[in-house]
Amino acid sequence: MDLGHFAQRHEKVLLFVVGVLAVMGVVAYIYTPQAIFPNMSFSRIDIVADAGQLPPEQVRIAVTLPLERAMQTLRSVTQVLSTSTQGSSEVVVSFDPQTDPRVDLEAVGQAISQTRSLLPPGVDPIPFVANPNSEPVLSYGLVSTTLSEALLREFAERTMVPAFAALRQTAAAPVRRFGANICDLEAIADWLRQCRVTTVALESTGVYWI
Repeated sequence: MDLGHFAQRHEKVLLFVVGVLAVMGVVAYIYTPQAIFPNMSFSRIDIVADAGQLPPEQVRIAVTLPLERAMQTLRSVTQVLSTSTQGSSEVVVSFDPQTDPRVDLEAVGQAISQTRSLLPPGVDPIPFVANPNSEPVLSYGLVSTTLSEALLREFAERTMVPAFAALRQTAAAPVRRFGANICDLEAIADWLRQCRVTTVALESTGVYWI
């Protein structure tokens, strides 16, 4: 078929189709939510527990293992991963992607309540739904060839945390949360101008923009 002859013979029909598609595009642009980042919700629950000054091995035995066993009994669980460090335990529970994260969070909370009597006194595991927006903007890791993990933790809590808190830029800077829609980005720009911010660094999937 010769497309040129076809277009000439059906010129009005083609113009009508193009016009309809153009109108549909304008309507979609007006009414479709605009966002740089889509709303993402993972079927993954993170559990964080502060175990005081317990060494990693004791944290694993007294905190991590009971939490792991409790999570492995839940329905729709596909994977349970854990990390035990000096005074801290983190358990990552992955669920079937078809499940509702809110239902998963409730199930994890109930499992933690049933396991609480097995944990050391004062240990209160906190579960939350994994969300990219909740990830830390900046984090530090301390490594030493001479100090133990307990001394490193004590150094961080007694020296580094007060030092960061004393910085004028961090102590006085308010914290606000914005969405990813166009109106939210405009609100961020207005707020940054009010705070006299001149340089902004953005990160996504390991790529940085200044």
